[in-house]
Amino acid sequence: MNRFAEMSRLRHIGCTCCLATQVSSRENSCLWHISACKYLTSTMLDAALSSYGAQVVLATSSDENHPPENIIDGKTETFWISTGMFPQEFIIRFPDNMKIFTVSIHSYNIKRLRIEKGTSDDAEKFEAVADTEFEHTENSLQANDISVNVLNTTHLRFLILSGYGPFVSVHKVSVQS
Repeated sequence: MNRFAEMSRLRHIGCTCCLATQVSSRENSCLWHISACKYLTSTMLDAALSSYGAQVVLATSSDENHPPENIIDGKTETFWISTGMFPQEFIIRFPDNMKIFTVSIHSYNIKRLRIEKGTSDDAEKFEAVADTEFEHTENSLQANDISVNVLNTTHLRFLILSGYGPFVSVHKVSVQS
């Protein structure tokens, strides 16, 4: 099912504002509705899934067994791993301009992370939206939800500024829009 069909399906699961306003099923209306509807918080769209059209357009390191695309496959069992040294970064591009409320990241060994938004198609200019330090976990994934409340972004850049060891891994990024 493509992402617009999924959005239309979500629109019809009993949302009272959909029923009251007869929201159009056109793609733009669906995008607005999914990002604006306060009644769909339990079924919010994860805009960072490759199945919805998100792409990793840049990563500073790559391992053929653990490629950057694993970040957006929706699974915590697969991952991208850095090749050492800091900073490391990756950029996720969305198929449409997005309004983003929360970024969730499942990772290992990240100490300090900065998230920046980009609004241009060429992903050249970015503005910081979050800078956070993660707690160290010995034998489990770090799971962090970061509130960003970003309007109109086409790209998110993740800068891993430091780690608890020479290598870090990112298992899953979710973007609630």
